[in-house]
Amino acid sequence: MKLKFKIIVAVVLLAVPLAIFVTRHRDNAGGNGAQSVRNTPKKYTCPMHPHYVAEKPGDCPICGMSLVTVEEDIQVPASTQTNSRPAKKKNVMYRSTMNPNEVSDKPGKDSMGMEMEPFEVEEEPAGPQVEGFTTIKVPLEKQRMMGVKTGVVEIKDVVKIIRTTGRVAYDPDLYYAEQEYLSSLKTYERSKGASREMVSSNAKSLVDASRMRLKLLGLGDDQIESLAKRNSPDSSLLLPGGDKVWVYASIYEEDMKFVKAGQSVVMTAPAITPDKFDGEVVAVDPVLDPATRSAKARIMAANPLGALRPESYLNVEINIPLGNRLVVPADAVMDTGTRHIVFVDKGDGGLEPREVSVGYMADDVYVIKSGVSEGESVVTNANFLIDSESRLKSSMQKAAGAAGEHKH
Repeated sequence: MKLKFKIIVAVVLLAVPLAIFVTRHRDNAGGNGAQSVRNTPKKYTCPMHPHYVAEKPGDCPICGMSLVTVEEDIQVPASTQTNSRPAKKKNVMYRSTMNPNEVSDKPGKDSMGMEMEPFEVEEEPAGPQVEGFTTIKVPLEKQRMMGVKTGVVEIKDVVKIIRTTGRVAYDPDLYYAEQEYLSSLKTYERSKGASREMVSSNAKSLVDASRMRLKLLGLGDDQIESLAKRNSPDSSLLLPGGDKVWVYASIYEEDMKFVKAGQSVVMTAPAITPDKFDGEVVAVDPVLDPATRSAKARIMAANPLGALRPESYLNVEINIPLGNRLVVPADAVMDTGTRHIVFVDKGDGGLEPREVSVGYMADDVYVIKSGVSEGESVVTNANFLIDSESRLKSSMQKAAGAAGEHKH
């Protein structure tokens, strides 16, 4: 009985220290793990070039900005990561500190004999990309630092405004051409009763020739018919008078397809008066001036106070309704010379390059034929920073891919 009691006491005495040891060891292991997370070496990156990662603080070799600390994610045990997505594959590349465009997939020295610094390039999942660009991820805080702003792709009623210059008409040539046409009409009417058919035929030829001259000077058929009914040339082409005047506005070749008779016009004459003058396009010359590559639009303008005089200069705005169109802010479209690119905000910092087919530009928007959809957000400010970032990352990925293909 005494022996059994001694054995029980001995077991208890051994179990207590063992339990204390196990507990302390577990606590120390947890503490050491937390300490290891806290002691993880810091990494540094550039706010403008997030792909550049360094082990030590300093300046960005690309733009010279001070590097900032990268917040490292704490590693989660595998048992809690069963539903997480696989991490993106990263490739280590090496860049010259003197020439950022000089990169290599292996460590070594650049063309100037200086050690190249490593940086990481995330490999994006396969998907449709614009050649020469790639999707990038810029944290929202960094977007604010860069001044990134976005606009919405929307369908709206578009009015294109053509802005040009004009002058109040002083046009003796047209005045005398009108006078000649009216004279030929009278001659032709009198010749109808002549006994000789040749006289009437010659008179008709004069009418046709003078009518053609009026057309070449910019008058349309309706205006010529109105002239015949009025039976007198337009004296306002020579002298001011009345409450209306003719204004000649220059329409450049690329805008001629938009300008039609009947469109409303608003004009100002800053040198004369702050008032605005309303008008209407009556006709557009069919022939371009080869020197200026422009045609003359004839505008009938109101002149109620007689302020406008022959050869007065005017600022002219022609309003052209285009109807409902899918548009993006003009600042969102980057013209590379061969294509048009926008960056679509995919949320959570993701910025995706898209090639778009653009139509005409109307004030502060571009009409879009294809490439984006209504409701999407596009970057309208700091585009050039994002553009360079996307191009650089794309070139890094290509270099990394090419290096991988040549490894045996």
